[in-house]
Amino acid sequence: MSADEVIEFLKKRIGILDGVCITGGEPLIHADIADFLRDIRSTGYAIKLDTNGTFPVRLKTLLDEGLVDYVAMDIKASEQNYRKLCGVDVNTESIKKSISLLKESGITHEFRTTAVGNLHTTDDFVKIARHIGDEAYFIQCFTDSGNILSDGCKPFSKEELQAILSEVRQYTPKAELRGI
Repeated sequence: MSADEVIEFLKKRIGILDGVCITGGEPLIHADIADFLRDIRSTGYAIKLDTNGTFPVRLKTLLDEGLVDYVAMDIKASEQNYRKLCGVDVNTESIKKSISLLKESGITHEFRTTAVGNLHTTDDFVKIARHIGDEAYFIQCFTDSGNILSDGCKPFSKEELQAILSEVRQYTPKAELRGI
């Protein structure tokens, strides 16, 4: 669908839908994302953004213009393990900048990490928690959809996740588990 088709679709559902979630992949990869969100905002919908934090300049524009009502940012790993988890080089300075932007924004937001048993350690989550501080942080249980890019990924057990949460809450008291 084109952007115009999406807007027309949304206009037909005013009064039925309350909001729109902009997700991906990574939606901020699109240079014109702010224009698209302005068009959505003009219809009166609330807007939630899912991002991985790799485009802090675009995120700042959206925050500064009040184009999002809620942001959920995926933090894939501790800074030292981003390359290992993503399989590509990631500018972790961009990730840190996006975290700071959200913390300072006044916009309701959350941070989240999908916990993969053979890729993460408790130390990864503790390092993330130390960095984000007293923020909403969700550790999400990995579920194998059968359609993942890497074989051998496995979930943590419920008991392992609860032990991780206990460690994380020393630095991020609002941390919670999802999907267990």
